[in-house]
Amino acid sequence: TISAAPLSATMEVEVEETTEDVDVISRIHHEVASLSHMYYNFTGGLQELAPPMSVRGEAVKVESDTSVEYNAQELATQIVDAHKKIDKLIDRLEEA
Repeated sequence: TISAAPLSATMEVEVEETTEDVDVISRIHHEVASLSHMYYNFTGGLQELAPPMSVRGEAVKVESDTSVEYNAQELATQIVDAHKKIDKLIDRLEEA
């Protein structure tokens, strides 16, 4: 699991917003920042794991490795879960 760096919790708040609204907004902000870090880090990780490719048509020996497919599936699952978490937070904001 790749974790994102902690995000500063500093936020200006208007007087009309309730504490619960601000909390949900802060959590959405944090989750979106974490998701952005995931996309960035996961893309680099997949590039690192990818098998070598031919540049000029030369033969490239590729060993059978299922870790790339497994890691891609695992990373995709983490990204989908992060999107679902953000959706739930947005739904909570709409209810308030």
